[in-house]
Amino acid sequence: MNTQGASRRKAYNFLDFYNDCKNCRDKIEIETDAKTDAKNVLHLFDDGTLKDQILDYIVQYNPNVYIYKNTDVYHKGTEKDKKYKPLVDAYILPLKFFDLYMAFCIQKTGTGWIIKSIHSDNAHSGVGDTMSIGSYINATRNLI
Repeated sequence: MNTQGASRRKAYNFLDFYNDCKNCRDKIEIETDAKTDAKNVLHLFDDGTLKDQILDYIVQYNPNVYIYKNTDVYHKGTEKDKKYKPLVDAYILPLKFFDLYMAFCIQKTGTGWIIKSIHSDNAHSGVGDTMSIGSYINATRNLI
């Protein structure tokens, strides 16, 4: 896991974000690409509850296991406002077969959060979001 290159300090308090994911879900928006990537890498169902499934996944882990990676500018802007380029904090959730990368920022109005990205941080390793179900099964068999 590469945690180098953190050129800025954290822009946000992770516990504020985490607690809102847990208790104030109406304050959380998830960008379309992040939903799609999360659905694929976490093997979720797009049955109308995808946002809740993603937030449930985030809060099932203790906030102390998330590792700060870096803070950067959201260069392409948010889905709703391409000119709004806030600072984005990125964290890694170390999992058994891959590290989950998650990046978020505060909304322009300051009333909530935008989850910008959720994907495997090490798809190059052969596991993670680039892996098919069959490849995953084969990889886990090789570990036994």
